[in-house]
Amino acid sequence: MRQKLLSEFSATLKKYFIIDSFPLAVCKFGRAHYCRSFRTENANYGVCPSKKEVYFGYKVHAIITLNGFITKFEITPASIDDRQALLDMIDGESNIVILADKGYVWSKII
Repeated sequence: MRQKLLSEFSATLKKYFIIDSFPLAVCKFGRAHYCRSFRTENANYGVCPSKKEVYFGYKVHAIITLNGFITKFEITPASIDDRQALLDMIDGESNIVILADKGYVWSKII
């Protein structure tokens, strides 16, 4: 898929980016009550629908180029909405197109 996107958008490569997130669990749901190390560091409960699991920890959001290079990333508590992390990461950016999954969709266009 990445090679197809590169061939289609090679002229405007610096305009197109991909964003996605993945869980960064510090412990499984069943052990979360006993995990005190990260409670003071804003870790909390999150849900990963693709893995069908509830976990305790963080979520990593990454913006990458179509070549696969990470340009920005942010680590948030697991319960933070993907859209809020996106807003924080693209603050001040203009004239870019970000390809994303449905976790980043708004009911209206910004």
